[in-house]
Amino acid sequence: MTIYTTLYSFILLLTFLTWKKETHIASLWFSLASFFTFFLVATRDVTVGTDTASYVSYFLHPTLGYGGDNRKTDLGFQIWNELIHITWADEHFFLFVNAIVALSGVFYFIKKESPFKMVSLLLFLIAGEFYTIQFAAMRQTLAISFFLIALHFYNKGGKSWRIALAFYCAAIFFHATVLWCLPVVLLMDRIRINKTFAYIILGASFGIGLSGVFDYHTLVGGLFNMTDSSNSVVSRYSGYQNNMSKDTLSGHRVLWDMLPLTLVCAACIYYTWDINMKYLKYFLIGIIANNLTVRDPIAFRLVMYLVILVVVVVPIVFMRRKRIAILMYGIIIIYFSYKTYSLLNAETVAGFEGNKIVPYKFFFIDYQK
Repeated sequence: MTIYTTLYSFILLLTFLTWKKETHIASLWFSLASFFTFFLVATRDVTVGTDTASYVSYFLHPTLGYGGDNRKTDLGFQIWNELIHITWADEHFFLFVNAIVALSGVFYFIKKESPFKMVSLLLFLIAGEFYTIQFAAMRQTLAISFFLIALHFYNKGGKSWRIALAFYCAAIFFHATVLWCLPVVLLMDRIRINKTFAYIILGASFGIGLSGVFDYHTLVGGLFNMTDSSNSVVSRYSGYQNNMSKDTLSGHRVLWDMLPLTLVCAACIYYTWDINMKYLKYFLIGIIANNLTVRDPIAFRLVMYLVILVVVVVPIVFMRRKRIAILMYGIIIIYFSYKTYSLLNAETVAGFEGNKIVPYKFFFIDYQK
């Protein structure tokens, strides 16, 4: 676990050193921090990340299927695997190239959209499973990368919509769950809201999620069915809910899964100068969707396309709030750093179930000596 705490501490230090200094030196520090963030994902051993071994096996022996499932996966990922296999049929090269593409979209989006890049990178690491999922959900991380690039060019306007469309189509071909984001983006661009309305729908989603009255499992399963013609996603993940412990689905766990990001979203609504800022509205919908489906173990695969926008929404909102920004950044960083450390520490306990990335191993080091 030391390797992760070292990385997080390093980026936290750089965040303080570059505070409100978007200079050339700060840009170089961001590039260096991004490289180390990428390096851990790209040079990991196949034992790091719950799904890594299955993806590597599928890459080397596609006829055997993914995880023993012979049904075809997303077309884009099939072609992508074949291209890499033709270039060099090596498992480490496969993980390295995938890490480049999966993280380049995130770094590009932060570089182009965030007024405070180091804060955005730090939030990417700690404010959710956005970074840790890079070690496991390979198809979806590629889709997220393409989606973020598409979102940047879409909001850039003009003829850039052609580039946006190309990257969005690429995202769909790698993981069809991104389809639900298109109507959200198009609809929210045409609807103007006020803060009162935003508070009401955010609070209502929190109450519904906490009460458990919403039929989230049918909804999420239906959405996966519509976006996955082979039902491979549903059949692979729907069983998770039945295997989860009562503690995982308890009201206490649900509360702490929803509350932090809901409060962050509420703070952004309160302090924003423009409630109709596009990324804030997309993020708001992402949090609402997360709250409504929080009890379903596969729901995060749907909502993280929009929830990840927290990495740019927070810096944009608090860019002009100098005094309150320090307090908000402090609270956010302290809480999510503690939560991230706790989650990593939990992986050291025997019998841990989930995306296991502890202990970390580099592929080029012989740990048997």
